[in-house]
Amino acid sequence: MTTLEETTMETTEMEETTKPRMTARERSDLQALVRQRARLMKAQAKQRALELQAEFEIQLQGHFAYDQDEVWKAAYAECAKVVNDAKAVIHQRCRELNIPDKFAPSLDLCWWRSGANATKTARADMRREAKMRIDALESAAKTEIERYSVETQTELIAEGLTTEAAQAFLEKLPSAESLMPVLELNQVSQGLLEMEHQKQRLLN
Repeated sequence: MTTLEETTMETTEMEETTKPRMTARERSDLQALVRQRARLMKAQAKQRALELQAEFEIQLQGHFAYDQDEVWKAAYAECAKVVNDAKAVIHQRCRELNIPDKFAPSLDLCWWRSGANATKTARADMRREAKMRIDALESAAKTEIERYSVETQTELIAEGLTTEAAQAFLEKLPSAESLMPVLELNQVSQGLLEMEHQKQRLLN
């Protein structure tokens, strides 16, 4: 007596064998399309690398005014009040000590508009590190695109997919953006710090 499970398995096998197979023309067309898309994606990966370099350069040249953010502005105003009060105390004490104004010590509040990227040397180091990382991302992206292209063409030839399955192949190729995420300034800073630690270990 045939069980329900056996009947279900037989039905599934019959459905699989009755599915329309992808034609030789479809496989050939898809192979050609996959190769074309792979070439396009490699070109887009190169373009993406240029975009990442440009985006990083914008970050690198970034300057921030204290009054462009409400929290910064409030903090600056609070510090300015404390500094002004302290300056008054210092000035009064200089008068008591008979120190002329032009020789008197002073206190001031300073806002640096940038951080580790403030100096030309630091920017050059970070730019070089960013270029290395972006080149590596581009190379990895192209390798992944080529791997996908070869594997897809192999499947098309070896398995003779159904017409429905053939359509799914068009959606498999990953985008350059997913393979090459935006490079953040702190990643480059961390890379430079690691390089400095390696240099120190070699010197020691």
